[in-house]
Amino acid sequence: DMTALLGAFYASYLDVLNNQDASKLTRATDLMLNTVKSSMGSDDNKDSVYMFMKAVPKMDSVAQGEYASGDTKLPSITLNASFQYTLTNRTNKKDSTKTDLVTCELVYQDGGWKVNRMVGCSQSDFDANKLTAFA
Repeated sequence: DMTALLGAFYASYLDVLNNQDASKLTRATDLMLNTVKSSMGSDDNKDSVYMFMKAVPKMDSVAQGEYASGDTKLPSITLNASFQYTLTNRTNKKDSTKTDLVTCELVYQDGGWKVNRMVGCSQSDFDANKLTAFA
């Protein structure tokens, strides 16, 4: 179930940010793990507490393909999804609800689907089921 997979991934991602511990990331490839490791220590991430609320995959945006890196080729699915969470500032204790719109690439690796890459998606592209290109 795509909702459960993306929800488990994003909940673990927010747990990584809260604890500044990349070992808490689940359902992710090494490429995604390295991306998270490089960005988790930002001041914004250290100043906030994140609480996962829900993941909503946009199944009308799904595209099947293949991810290639060197000699490795893996089946892939790319789709748009929204992730909703609450954010609490550690200093002033103010809460806010946030929604991230992203294009996600999942690859089939080691017997299961894993998140490989994510990139922000505009509201207009999200609404139109248009996938954002990965850099």
